[in-house]
Amino acid sequence: MKVEGSNPFASTKKAQESGFFHSSEEQKRTAFFIGVCLWFIKQMGKEIESMITLRNGVTAFLHNNGEYLLMKRADNRKIAPGVWSGVGGHMEQSEINDPLTACYREIEEETGISRDKISSLKLLYIITRRSKDEIRQSYIYFGETAQEEVIQTDEGNLFWIAEGAL
Repeated sequence: MKVEGSNPFASTKKAQESGFFHSSEEQKRTAFFIGVCLWFIKQMGKEIESMITLRNGVTAFLHNNGEYLLMKRADNRKIAPGVWSGVGGHMEQSEINDPLTACYREIEEETGISRDKISSLKLLYIITRRSKDEIRQSYIYFGETAQEEVIQTDEGNLFWIAEGAL
């Protein structure tokens, strides 16, 4: 039942006419309870929305002739400074429903490897975790490339690492 406006009794007549309730008192109590619950949910939603941020990111691990492309993140990075990882980053607002496009963009930005030089880029994991006031959701992709040459960026240093060394 929908409570209209701020009056929790506004839809009482409709419910009564439908035969949903057996008595007027039961109807009033239920309508009031539903109205209070809806108000509470609305208020809590505002609180939760202001407290927690959802941050979506993508990470790619590219394979080439028995080696994986990894990045040793720069020490001055805000997230995971000095940590070894795949290549990736945050999704743009326009990419929220298309993490694959975000992954291709991040690969090219951080490595110089264009989309047409990557094959079999597949989503293998989605990792969700909470970090302070953020929920971080990461889409983890694995793919193949024949291109060995990469650019260096301020994000960190890129290295081809043999599978056996991992």
